[in-house]
Amino acid sequence: MRVLIEREIVDNIHNDLSNTAHYFKKRVLERLANDDRDGIFLEMMATLTMTAFAFEANLNFLGMTKNVPKWRGKNLDDKLTTLLELFGLTPNMEARPYSTVGPLKKLRNTLAHGKPRTYADNEIFVGTYDEAYKLQRKETEWEAMVNPEFMTMAYDDTDQIWHELLAAAQIEVWETISGQGMHGLTLIDGDIDPDDEV
Repeated sequence: MRVLIEREIVDNIHNDLSNTAHYFKKRVLERLANDDRDGIFLEMMATLTMTAFAFEANLNFLGMTKNVPKWRGKNLDDKLTTLLELFGLTPNMEARPYSTVGPLKKLRNTLAHGKPRTYADNEIFVGTYDEAYKLQRKETEWEAMVNPEFMTMAYDDTDQIWHELLAAAQIEVWETISGQGMHGLTLIDGDIDPDDEV
């Protein structure tokens, strides 16, 4: 038997990234509520990383759907600016939710490019032993960003921007899901055995 197998599959990866970010965010918040903190920093890192990836993937979906010229060469800032202009939106970039994009991008870039750094400084401190003990290990800038408040804010703010852009683009959420497409078999020649499993 010879058949033509036809497939057209729509894979919108932004859904998978968004679902992963949502899963980790929900898990972190549940664990915090139960005072279960073992490894929670790592799960907050995962949430923030997936949130950042999902946000750019959301922008990519819109840029590709709207056939924006030279989309592939644009960086995150240019993508967002291009879409805002295309949809006639002029948000206050210094206020939430848009002000969250810059710090999230900075964290994503730090984690994605993972360059080692050495910090050295000296400080005269006056206080208790416990206070001095806490200060001896200096937290890096990116570590300070990995906390429940920023994690929640980044997730919520990028989700709000996504829905604002979808509305401006006149795209319904159901139009963004994966799994659309078609598939089929066409018999070219030969016989189909009625005893074959289908």
